[in-house]
Amino acid sequence: MDDLRAGDLHAQALMGHLAQHLGEPSTVLAEAVPDELRIDLVVYPPAEGRPFVTLATVGMSALPMHVPSELEDRALQELLIGLPADWPGLADGVADIEGALQDDAAYWPIRLLKGLARYPRRSSTWVSWGHTIPSGSRFHDDVPFSTALVAPPLGLPAEVMTAHTPAGRVAYLAVVPITDAETQLAKSTERGSDELIDRLEAAGVTIAVDPGRASVA
Repeated sequence: MDDLRAGDLHAQALMGHLAQHLGEPSTVLAEAVPDELRIDLVVYPPAEGRPFVTLATVGMSALPMHVPSELEDRALQELLIGLPADWPGLADGVADIEGALQDDAAYWPIRLLKGLARYPRRSSTWVSWGHTIPSGSRFHDDVPFSTALVAPPLGLPAEVMTAHTPAGRVAYLAVVPITDAETQLAKSTERGSDELIDRLEAAGVTIAVDPGRASVA
């Protein structure tokens, strides 16, 4: 990371964990104006067996979420999202902040990731496996998704889900944009979000955002 993270052992441990499972990052989208949380996005280029760009938060777990007392081991959370290798503004491992990423058609997944990383702190709540967080409208006019599903990082090694830092165990889970029909499926079946996650995995869905994918509901 940059000099502002030099003395942050927690962030360094997260970076080391991510490097172990995702390799070296191509760039870091550093927080420009941090509040009580500084949430940087670390960008990992495609690799063998991983044909998409991966963005990982570093900073969400600097403060614990407001989890129920019996779930204190889930209080530290970070998030991941994937984007196609040719995503505007991130192709070739270069973050074009001044260009393509200023277009909301390219920026909306980044806005979603950063917003969800702050959501637990701002709302005095928590997010974990299987939670669905509706936005009330589509994330962008060009995509069919309106809800964020917190899910295992489909398409990444399972080991990336658990990082060990001086602050304790940190879970890395994925943000998967889903449709209204998929949201309803998660709410209406006996197994809830696990049924939806199983269907997404069976359909070959990964953490990489695919606005054209078919609904699994």
